[in-house]
Amino acid sequence: MQSDLIWPPNFDPISQSHLWTPLKPYGWQRTVIGKCMKSGARVACVTPNESGKTSYVIPTLGLSWMAAFPGSMVVSTAGVERQIKNALWPVLTGALTKYQNWRITDDLHIKSPSVRGLPPSEWEAFSARDAKAAEGFHSRWFEDENGKLCYAPLLIIIDEAKAFDDEELIFAFLNRCSPDALLMISTPGEDNGPFYDAFHSQRGDPWDCVEVGWHDCPHLREGFKLAEREQKIRQLGEEHPLVLSWVFGKFFRAGAHYVFDRMADVDWAMSGIVTNIRGERRAALDFSAGGDEQVFTLRDGNTQLVLEAFHERDTTVLGDKFIERFKKWNLKPEDIVGDAGGLGHACMDYLERRGWGGIRRYHFNNPARNATYYYNRAAEDAYELKHMLQARSINLINDQKLKDQMRKRRYIMPQDDSNRIRLEPKKKARDRNEDSPDRLDATIMLFSDMPLLALDPAQRLELRDPTAKCGHWGDCFRREEPEEMTDLWTPWMD
Repeated sequence: MQSDLIWPPNFDPISQSHLWTPLKPYGWQRTVIGKCMKSGARVACVTPNESGKTSYVIPTLGLSWMAAFPGSMVVSTAGVERQIKNALWPVLTGALTKYQNWRITDDLHIKSPSVRGLPPSEWEAFSARDAKAAEGFHSRWFEDENGKLCYAPLLIIIDEAKAFDDEELIFAFLNRCSPDALLMISTPGEDNGPFYDAFHSQRGDPWDCVEVGWHDCPHLREGFKLAEREQKIRQLGEEHPLVLSWVFGKFFRAGAHYVFDRMADVDWAMSGIVTNIRGERRAALDFSAGGDEQVFTLRDGNTQLVLEAFHERDTTVLGDKFIERFKKWNLKPEDIVGDAGGLGHACMDYLERRGWGGIRRYHFNNPARNATYYYNRAAEDAYELKHMLQARSINLINDQKLKDQMRKRRYIMPQDDSNRIRLEPKKKARDRNEDSPDRLDATIMLFSDMPLLALDPAQRLELRDPTAKCGHWGDCFRREEPEEMTDLWTPWMD
């Protein structure tokens, strides 16, 4: 029996794509889909963020597969369920709104209409973490209403594949299920794991690889999306892991990296050169258990005036010490922010009982305001401080211990569905016999509510012109737009 993929005329995904999306395909999208149309295809594709893999490639390929091969099955998986529920499923729901005979359910299943007496095609989506998830999915044979045998192939799509660190899971999908085509697609992550290996040690055997850059996506090179990427390149540099992954679609070195990687900016802030700009007076408190430092720091406008650190475990004594400083500097509760985690919770309660209610409670694990880049508020505000230093717009106390903590503070980018920046857990720093970065935490809180100040250009760090040519992105603006696609209609879809 013939079990090769023989696509019916006008049922290929590009011909069908206007049924599912108003978007026109880019060249790389045509290439990926074309490779997946071949029998036995094993395709790996790496793309920058917002390239169109979820809005175009996956829905166009999967829904076209269901339409072209009645009774077939599409299985899609991702490392985390939110990638399916929050990203893919809304796209599929929107694509099928006008087709009343298609059924899409909240339990992440889709069924097509029955054709020629054959069972409906199905799409099943789920998050997977171990090899047991790759069981029970196979291609099938059915007999239609005329007695003809029809082959119903299996397509497997592994979305955000960088989140899978279990080689056995990928192996199981490849070998236990033996899909007619398998697409592994993701934004890039660290330079290890099965997704990375697909483009290196396993390139060509079995993976047919497609590497997409932002120069392949015209919509990323115009308007606010272009401005957003240029800003990140200027702020972080071309070799920063977030820029490599999110902008350029490149893998980055595994492990932790330094947040304050340009100590010249720190030296400048501690030199006293930056003009003092008077403003509102603010204070920050960092509380630490286990014998680490308790920190009080204060600023006036853009200048850190005080940085005091001491050891005190008794909550009452510690609270009284802070109250002495509040009175000394004529502070009101709304002028103060304090770390509300751990010991800080009890100490803040004590301060409230002493009449200092209204101090802003800061939670380092709160969600970031810009969740596209940062895992939590701690990482976001650490980078806000870094950007102020880079702009050379603030003065810091010339404190060697603070400088040392800044020099050693690291971040990581977990292999999840977003590659958001996250500060390295403090336990790892302690394992290296490093001090807890309490002075730095207090300084981050101190400047967390201060806008970036506009200074005389002579006082700023000279930043690269975003229009200048460079090895990665300066030559990315002269690609031809994709050709118009044929407008074909498939009557039975209604």
